[in-house]
This record gives sequence, structure tokens and C-alpha cells, in this order.
Amino acid sequence: LSRTWRRMKPMKQGIIYGLESLISKIQDGTLAKEAVPFDKDEAKRIRLEQGLSQSELVTKLFGGYTPNGQKLISFYESGRADPTNPRSPTRYVMARQYIEWLKAHGYAH
Repeated sequence: LSRTWRRMKPMKQGIIYGLESLISKIQDGTLAKEAVPFDKDEAKRIRLEQGLSQSELVTKLFGGYTPNGQKLISFYESGRADPTNPRSPTRYVMARQYIEWLKAHGYAH
């Protein structure tokens, strides 16, 4: 039971973030607004302007290089995946960190 609980940490973080985001959108009236698609080209431009390779960004974001992290960044920048719509709790946490990093560096979408 203890191991199962520890493995659920990313899922719990994703659920909490999702609920906080939903509450925030309800409060500020943006819930009903049309979603803006992820701009893969702007994301790549920001990374390159920061002088980072995909693997360097992964190390910076996730505290060390992970093949899955590098694969996700590659998927995001090629348009094969959307960080605003991750499909698993672990990817949700990683996507949130990625989006927050992009916004801190000028991402406007």
C-alpha cells in the first residue's frame, strides 16, 4: 500500500493542478473562452534564444537528463504532442513545468 501511495504522487499533483486551474478559470471568467493552440514554433524559438538544446532544457527543467523528457520536448516542438493536453499524470507534471518555463521566458499563448 505504501509503494502504491508513493507512485501516485505525480497523479495527485496533476489532479490538484487541474482543479486549481479549473477554479482559477471559473473565477476569472476564462473557462468558456476558446482555447488557444500551443505554438510549437514559438516554443522552439524561445528554447533556441536561451541557447539550450532539447537535452539541456530537459536537464534544466527536470533536474537531470531523462530520455522520456527529451522525447516529450521533441514531440512538443514537432507538434506530435501538445503540452496543454497531456495524456498521463506524469506527463502532466512535466508539461506544466515546461509551460511555466516557456512563460517565464516570454511565451505569450
